[in-house]
Amino acid sequence: MWLAHYCFHFFTSWETVIPVSQRLAYDLGLTTEKAVAWSCACCRPAGTGLLLSEIIALDIGLLASLFVVWKLARDVNPAKPLQLAGPWGCLLLTMFAVGIWILFQPMEMRGTLPGIGV
Repeated sequence: MWLAHYCFHFFTSWETVIPVSQRLAYDLGLTTEKAVAWSCACCRPAGTGLLLSEIIALDIGLLASLFVVWKLARDVNPAKPLQLAGPWGCLLLTMFAVGIWILFQPMEMRGTLPGIGV
C-alpha cells in the first residue's frame, strides 16, 4: 500500500524538486535569486496507467504475503497448514480489498471521514 501511495505522489508531483532545489541553492548561498518557482510544487494529472500500477503493486504484495503465510503455516504444522494459514489469509484478503477500495477514492478524500476532526 505504501508503494502505491508513494508512486502516486512521485508521478503527480515530481516537479517539486525544482522549487526545493532553488530554495536549497538560495539557503546555501549558491545563488542570490530568492524567487522560487512554487507553481511547479503541486499536482500534475495522474496518468492513465497510474491506477493500474498501484493495483499491480497491491497484487504483488498480496501474493507475496499469502506465500509467506502459507510457507510459515506449513513449517509450523505440516499436517494441517490451512488451520493456521486460513485466518491470516482472510485477513490479508480483507486488507487487500480495503486497499483497492482506498485506491479508487479521490486523493483528497483518502484517509478522511466527513465531520471528524473539523
